[in-house]
Amino acid sequence: MAREICLRQLAVRPRTRAELASALARRGISEKTANQILDRYDEVGIVDDAAFARAWVSSRHAGRGLARRALANELRQRGVDGDTASEALDELDETIEAETARTLVERKLRTVRGEPDAVFRRLVGMLARKGYPAGVAIRAVKDPHPPLLVPEIAGAAASELDDLRTACDAAVSRLLDSAARTVLVIGAGDCSADLDFPFRGSFAPWGVPLEVRLGDHPDGLAGTDHLPLGLLVGAWLLDRQPAARTRGTHWRMTTVRADEPVETCADLGARLGSAQPWALLVMGDGSACRGEKAPGHVDPRAEAYDGTVARALADADRDALLGLDAGLSTQLKVAGRAPWQVLAGAARAAGGPWRGELGYHAAPYGVGYLVANWERS
Repeated sequence: MAREICLRQLAVRPRTRAELASALARRGISEKTANQILDRYDEVGIVDDAAFARAWVSSRHAGRGLARRALANELRQRGVDGDTASEALDELDETIEAETARTLVERKLRTVRGEPDAVFRRLVGMLARKGYPAGVAIRAVKDPHPPLLVPEIAGAAASELDDLRTACDAAVSRLLDSAARTVLVIGAGDCSADLDFPFRGSFAPWGVPLEVRLGDHPDGLAGTDHLPLGLLVGAWLLDRQPAARTRGTHWRMTTVRADEPVETCADLGARLGSAQPWALLVMGDGSACRGEKAPGHVDPRAEAYDGTVARALADADRDALLGLDAGLSTQLKVAGRAPWQVLAGAARAAGGPWRGELGYHAAPYGVGYLVANWERS
């Protein structure tokens, strides 16, 4: 009977030794009998608290975004001893935890509404409930990001990004002057997908009721109503150009999953072409680990990484962009790695020589921003 109780419990999901012991005690099985069975299960690997703890941490962090503190509490409730739990939690380092916190904030920002202070409190509270320390939560919510390009969002700090904004405007204007009939905007997202036309997004989650549209539907409908952040800023940059509203350009928008492998990004770029003249507007930041204001921890590798990207963009060096390491990019909190490699794949598939021109390379607020144009020679 005791074995049957254990097997029924294990058929539902993996269990710790303490959970099985509790189930046996509730059914009146003596402690001696329970220990004999559980000892045997330990010997053959049916019960393995260390494996349970590793799987629990991996699954709950990936699925629910729980931080170390919340996961430690869950493991303790399931009877995992402190040393075993600590070993499993060691696989979840501060870098991974901070990146997950930022991802949770970005997802929530797509739906949350309200005044900036209220939104801030709500986001910090969400992260706190998931076990994130106050410092990590506040840093994730206050993460400087492309919306600072929008003067209404930057507020008093808007003038600090005038040079970046000017460079972006010049690059987009040049893109629109290229005689392209189709303009494809690509940026990082939760998945790789083509978005439905027409496109609409809002900066309301950042406290500014500014709506951006790209393309029109006869009935005023939107094919895509909530744009990922990079594409939202891309649409805003295009909307600043009078030519974008008068030339009858066909707009497309595509997301590439931020952690897509290099080869997948390159293949996606190779499939983006059009029979008509077309242009690609690539949205993505460099590292976010440069200086004390950076949203990520200061990392001495960040400046060199951004320098490599700057040279690749200036030289239209497709191989250099495709050589960017995905793992290092994640550690440095680079939002542009996957979109840049899509660009490289598209240029490589198009063939011929290319020339590049770098219009901006700096790290305001500790985030690397780069602006460049590529054209066929």
